[in-house]
Amino acid sequence: MIGDSSGATNTVITQGELEMYSLLREQMEAIKQVVEEQRLRLIQLVQGNAQVEPGRLVIEVRESVQRRVTKDFLVAEMGLDGYEDMRNEAPAVVSRRLHVRERAGGWHRPAGGSTQAW
Repeated sequence: MIGDSSGATNTVITQGELEMYSLLREQMEAIKQVVEEQRLRLIQLVQGNAQVEPGRLVIEVRESVQRRVTKDFLVAEMGLDGYEDMRNEAPAVVSRRLHVRERAGGWHRPAGGSTQAW
């Protein structure tokens, strides 16, 4: 925490926290890639009628079908004006994504060692 001349205290997000978050995100992305590769491999094996070693785990492929309403489909059905009218009436959806990245041009601690320049 950093205090100012009025005695108020501000919470500081440390570089260590940001480094940990960035590292975990990188690890998660790597794991997601390995899991996806393994998933595709196992699906292929199941569809090829591979036998499963006896044990506590079993495997099956479940297929589901979803209908995604795309802009192209809606424009084809309603015309561009109809699509635009419907889109303007639809409620907005707000999402938040956290982006942690390296500061452009690097970063040097300001004179006096203050961390309030973040």
